[in-house]
Amino acid sequence: MEELFEISTIAGPIVMLTLVWWITGRFAWAVLAGAGFAGLIIFSVKKFGYGKTFLLEILVFIAILVGDHVRVEFLNDLREKEVARQEEEAIKKEEAEKEAERLAEERRSQKMRELVKDFALKESPSSWEVFLSLENECGVAEKNVAKLEKMLKSFNKKPSEDGDFIAARSKMLELKAARDALWKSMERAYIQYCKFKASSGDPELAELSGTATAEAVKEAESARNRYRALTSGK
Repeated sequence: MEELFEISTIAGPIVMLTLVWWITGRFAWAVLAGAGFAGLIIFSVKKFGYGKTFLLEILVFIAILVGDHVRVEFLNDLREKEVARQEEEAIKKEEAEKEAERLAEERRSQKMRELVKDFALKESPSSWEVFLSLENECGVAEKNVAKLEKMLKSFNKKPSEDGDFIAARSKMLELKAARDALWKSMERAYIQYCKFKASSGDPELAELSGTATAEAVKEAESARNRYRALTSGK
């Protein structure tokens, strides 16, 4: 036992130094740990004897290895939580930015709508009347198509293979196309009007503004005819 102890008094501090150096990566701390462990061995053998001291050495090494394992698991868990937190914050930030962009675009669209509306009501009230009718009908058609699609799917039917669904969807798309074409026509007329106003009465721009307004009226009449044709079978 004494020979085993003598070996351990040399090997123990060296193993301790190596372990601490491997765990912490700091040689100075490893040297201090090795020296401290050597002192502990000398103190323990005087107080408890060779056998208990050798057992204490083994327990200390086991405690260090288990403790390091727990430390590593704890740090890995912290890192995973931090990564998850950062990812969640990034997602929230992205969603907030998208929402801010959506609201900004919504406000811009609303502002443009009001400008075009005021112009249309002044220069061509019938165009705005037809646009509102088309817009309302598009909303109704879109809801009806969505309900029909949901109903067909609930019966395990493919909407893309159903003739009535295809017809309803085609009608909805035509209504939207007519609405969008009329909006673009009114928008062009408004832009030309603004250019004319900014030009201090330029004759050429005045003519372009008048032409654009006339085209908007013509587009409104065309849209009205398409609207009546599409809704006559209701």
